[in-house]
Amino acid sequence: MTNDRIPKWPLIASAVAIALVAALVLAMQSANRTPIVKIPTPVLPSPNAYDHYASAVGMMKGAEKVGFAVDDSPRPRVSPMQPGVPAPAPPSAQPPPGSPAPSVALAAAPRSNPLDHVYSLAEKEVLVRANAAALKELRRGLAYDYRRPPARSFNATYPEFAKFRSLARALVLEGQTKAGRGDRGGAMNSHLDAVRFGADIPKGGDIIDMLVGCAIQSIGRNGAWKSVDTLNAEQARRAAAYIETIMSRGVPFAETLQEAKWCTQASLIQMFKGPGWRHNLFAWVEADSRPDIKVKTLFMSKRGIFSRYAAYTDECIANARKPYAVSKAWPRQPNDPVSLLLCPVFGKARFAAVKNEAQNGILAVTLALRAYRLEHGKYPASLAEIAPGYLKKIPNDPFAAGGPLKYKPTGGKYVLYSLGPDCKDNGGASIGGPVTPTVPLDHRTRYAQADSKGDMVAGINP
Repeated sequence: MTNDRIPKWPLIASAVAIALVAALVLAMQSANRTPIVKIPTPVLPSPNAYDHYASAVGMMKGAEKVGFAVDDSPRPRVSPMQPGVPAPAPPSAQPPPGSPAPSVALAAAPRSNPLDHVYSLAEKEVLVRANAAALKELRRGLAYDYRRPPARSFNATYPEFAKFRSLARALVLEGQTKAGRGDRGGAMNSHLDAVRFGADIPKGGDIIDMLVGCAIQSIGRNGAWKSVDTLNAEQARRAAAYIETIMSRGVPFAETLQEAKWCTQASLIQMFKGPGWRHNLFAWVEADSRPDIKVKTLFMSKRGIFSRYAAYTDECIANARKPYAVSKAWPRQPNDPVSLLLCPVFGKARFAAVKNEAQNGILAVTLALRAYRLEHGKYPASLAEIAPGYLKKIPNDPFAAGGPLKYKPTGGKYVLYSLGPDCKDNGGASIGGPVTPTVPLDHRTRYAQADSKGDMVAGINP
């Protein structure tokens, strides 16, 4: 048999197969090369408020006591005949003259923690004095710019965050003691210092920093609201100016997402460069995913993971730059287990940031309105009358497509509100319905959630 009679198709098929295998190997190698991305390293301020805050954390004393002491809400009472069953407190400590003695005495509800009781003013002052050095160090930090040193690893921990909350509670406790001694302006300053402290925390941080910052601001605002109606005109003016300054220092949520993107990209690169990255990735996903989802990680490439995350985050950043009212529907997440782990709370976090902004704006306007009424004997016909005399400008409503907070004078009172999470003007009808003698104010039912209906009304929706 001559050579020209040998079939050529096996040789061609083998060559094609070899080429395909080689191309597949090269494609896999390319897809699993560690991505090269330039991630900026921020220049930290010097002095950095972060260093003072971290130092104050180390000086904090009796954080658990402070947490209980700052909660000055009445404790429930129980009947000794029915242990653990709440019973309504009597209308007064002493029964009216001539009334029969109650058949069942009411006693204070038992506490699982001996530190959990209603603290007297004297007890609170002891705790404030014990933390005087910590609060002084924290206030040193308030004089400087803040930026947290960048976290560039999935292994980064945030041990200071829980203690930051304790510092904020110590400031509010300080405010309670000042109010107890009649220093209403000093009390408001302490509460707003807590809000100012919380406004710093998101700077240079990612999603967790922003959420902690919002929580701390809420701690301070809750204390501030209790002092609003006790201020004189000058105190209210100063407080309104202070909260307006705090608002000007706020971090846009798009910037928070950008930092989250850089942090995650740097962390992924660190993981990809390490030995056994796929095993580590599988173990990471394994703790949070169904078996059918986990298997997908075995076929995911470095560049695929990286590119899907980056594309989704960029879409979210662009969305966050738009008004909440026109972009509250969050971009659809990539359907892979890694992205589901990396990006689960973007939409919820954005809502928290927008709500925090609205609440600060409502507090600022409320303070300005109090100063105006005390100086003019009545509330203004419109918010235009308090700017720029009491505020530099009326805060925008972050839940609206555009425009300021809503205001309606009603006789000798007013209704001040944001459109709230549904982004609809309900005419000042509050989330949770009206407050009446039979339906008292209850934060648990009137706290604004992402799916709440109604407006966020000053003095009703915290």
